[in-house]
Amino acid sequence: MRIIKLEIQDFRAFYGNHIIEFAKEGERGKQNLLLYGENGSGKSSLLLAIQYVLESSTKGLDFDDYRNIFQSQNSRYIELTLRESTNKPNIISKWSPDINTTDIQEIRDAAQAKGILDYKKLLEVHFVHRQESKVNIFDLLVKSLLAQCINDITPTKTFSQQWQELVDTVPKRPSNTRQIPQFQQSANLFNSGLQSKLNELQNEISSLINYFSHAIKISFDFQGVNFNYDAKYNPENKENSIKDKEIFLNIKLLNELVDSPHHFLNEAKLTAIAISIYLSSLLIAPKPKLKLLVLDDIFIGLDMSNRLPLIDIIKEKFSEYQIFLMTYDREWYEILKQRLDGNKWIYKELYRGEIKIKDDDGNEKVIAEVPIWKQDKDYLEKAKDYLNIHHEPRIAAVYLRIAFEVILKEFCNAKGIKIIYKEEVKKLSSDDFWKEVRKAKKNDGTLYVDELLAFDIDIYRSIIMNPLSHSRIIQTYSGEVGERSQLSKS
Repeated sequence: MRIIKLEIQDFRAFYGNHIIEFAKEGERGKQNLLLYGENGSGKSSLLLAIQYVLESSTKGLDFDDYRNIFQSQNSRYIELTLRESTNKPNIISKWSPDINTTDIQEIRDAAQAKGILDYKKLLEVHFVHRQESKVNIFDLLVKSLLAQCINDITPTKTFSQQWQELVDTVPKRPSNTRQIPQFQQSANLFNSGLQSKLNELQNEISSLINYFSHAIKISFDFQGVNFNYDAKYNPENKENSIKDKEIFLNIKLLNELVDSPHHFLNEAKLTAIAISIYLSSLLIAPKPKLKLLVLDDIFIGLDMSNRLPLIDIIKEKFSEYQIFLMTYDREWYEILKQRLDGNKWIYKELYRGEIKIKDDDGNEKVIAEVPIWKQDKDYLEKAKDYLNIHHEPRIAAVYLRIAFEVILKEFCNAKGIKIIYKEEVKKLSSDDFWKEVRKAKKNDGTLYVDELLAFDIDIYRSIIMNPLSHSRIIQTYSGEVGERSQLSKS
């Protein structure tokens, strides 16, 4: 099963309507996404859109807690279109303030699989233990990464279910001669099953660590949980009556045991360890129909030699998964484009755009931020789509402004028109280019842009390039955007 279309409307950074399509109707399409997104463009919001639409199947999430702050009137939602194969019907699932149709088994299973990973989650393996001498990852493994794994000793129960049963059956008094043996018997089954699963996880981690060539070996020190006779029973915190909730991470470097590895090892090795633990837990967990792996800049700050192994891991270990791979690093993005199988991947770029207006005094100000996609369509075609299909004239105007700037820059380059020097190229505006184009002349002395066309462009630039935000002029504004797009062709 795959996501063949993801549609986002007014969620977090996603102002307006945004669609990522992986396959046309009846076509197999491409299953994976590689996304370059500059800081502030909405890349992390895309990860959260996937995460929250999955979690909305099991948690009471309120969409309006995550709505785009610049939009209040529009319909807002996230919609997934799923398909198991080309000869089976699509499954459409939607999450919005008013509609939640995500409560289907495939989405529930995908939510529990924990296949969404960013750099912050990696820090749970080592950073949260900075003040301690040992790294205890009991909660991370039992309550998250291994939660849905089946305890082979009691094969009808997951570790999450069995742990909750242990907590619920904690004896109220240490003198209870009947309940304590029953509790300890259940604890022994839990301990035996968890130790077996930790051995399996350890073997998988060793396999992934080898990709990074760090000469690291990992093992887990788990002695088993027991009843805490010294703890006072607290119905609000029953876990306090269970002791030895500890799974210590033991690490050897060149066969030498490393004390306080989170203090001794460098970032590259710690990140490789954390990634190996997370990905290995996916590989040994029950596989949902919708197998998703979403990775958002999990190699921040690392050199290329420590990033390249990820490509081999993805190719060799996660070929059955649908992968969303996101980064803000342009060099890494270009390398991935060269090394990943283009028949299975689509490549997209996301930039930060702005919607601007002029106040009554003519001063320009930003009223909203909007993600700008660089796709196969040029900016002018994208503007037409937002105007005619999505009925978002403001976003259409943003793309139209970019299209105009691109046309001006290409024209100046083609005709050798000189532009005023600015130390920072990014500070060159469309005004800088338009002023020079407007007065530029051909070899015969005539203007490249005749006065009538220049007059029309100036009028529409003043209206469209800095659109007013008052709702009463939206209809006129839509028409003007359409007319302005015709001028861009001239």
